[in-house]
Amino acid sequence: MKTRHGATLSVRAAKKLLESVAHRLDPEMTKEMLCPVYILEDGGALIVFEDGRGTHWFSYEELLANHRASVKRAQERGDPLTELVPLPERFRTDVSSMVAALPILLGIKPESLDYSEESLDVVDEAIKRLGSERMMTAEIFPSLIAYVGEVIRRQVCGAWELRSTQEGTRLEPEIVEITGGRHQLLRIYKELLEYGRAASMRAFVHVALRKHRMIPPH
Repeated sequence: MKTRHGATLSVRAAKKLLESVAHRLDPEMTKEMLCPVYILEDGGALIVFEDGRGTHWFSYEELLANHRASVKRAQERGDPLTELVPLPERFRTDVSSMVAALPILLGIKPESLDYSEESLDVVDEAIKRLGSERMMTAEIFPSLIAYVGEVIRRQVCGAWELRSTQEGTRLEPEIVEITGGRHQLLRIYKELLEYGRAASMRAFVHVALRKHRMIPPH
């Protein structure tokens, strides 16, 4: 998908770009963005996300400027996730009601959400139709997190827990497995922020479950 700054790449396309263009890892940006960021010899840049997909920036300098501006905006308005998840305790007490609200919020049939991985295709179509900015609102985001979390929880036989951030500024909902493995659901915010309408909840869950299957049982 073409964007103003470049293109969103599939796993295959991201690998092909790295194979065809000389590049080097940017350690500073990789640390800040929590995923590999490569500076390309032609002046561009490539961000590779957890599932292998990527975002190709035609200008590395534009990527830097955009990232710095985003960080500045976030600092000026405080923690956006605090606003998007104003009542985190609901993930321990009221997940079913949050999930029940999602079909109405997204304009889809309730029976489409059967907690299967395949049902996330319907959610992804809603993201394409409504846009990621609509998803990143206090009205929709908690219900989106609740449904995606329930899909994961039922697959791994996990439980909902709330974890305090390192700064102690907020509580974050997570799915915790019996083995102790944790699924940090607020990473979905980053998925929506980076991919926009191309964000995929099915891909997010696929990566989470793949990691689960790689962990040997006790």
